[in-house]
Amino acid sequence: MLDRYQRSGLGEVMLAALAELARKSGIKRLRAVVSLTNRPMLRLLTGYDWTLAEPTDECAVACLEISAAGGMPGWPKDVKGQRILVEQKSWFDDERTATLRAAGNEIRRCSGPDRRTGRDCPLVTSGRCRLAEEADLIIPALPGADERCAAVTTAHRRLWAGKLAT
Repeated sequence: MLDRYQRSGLGEVMLAALAELARKSGIKRLRAVVSLTNRPMLRLLTGYDWTLAEPTDECAVACLEISAAGGMPGWPKDVKGQRILVEQKSWFDDERTATLRAAGNEIRRCSGPDRRTGRDCPLVTSGRCRLAEEADLIIPALPGADERCAAVTTAHRRLWAGKLAT
């Protein structure tokens, strides 16, 4: 893209139009493959609730999913293993998540609220999170010292105590 168009809001307009077209076409989720060094794109995606759909690779490229209809994206219909939601701040899989993924489970990762980017948790702000609602298992690993992250874990305990891993 030409430099003169950068930071003019064109990306935001294009992504909104793409999400609207996808929604009208019956497409529920969009994927964005983004370098973690691409801060402008990561900031743009903060306007959407997103989940990490695949493990971030060694080149620090992340595969994010956003919902075309708004809110958190749900799960794919063709899931073979368990649907496991891992709530964790890191971009990279820890050993437990990698083991669950290697066992054939469908993993989605949510980094929870982030003051720096203004990202909130839809479960806390709107009372809904399709990822958590449709998950078979929720692994809460957000920092409890952060009151916004603690609110997410509290909401999970209140709504889906039976889905929470210890």
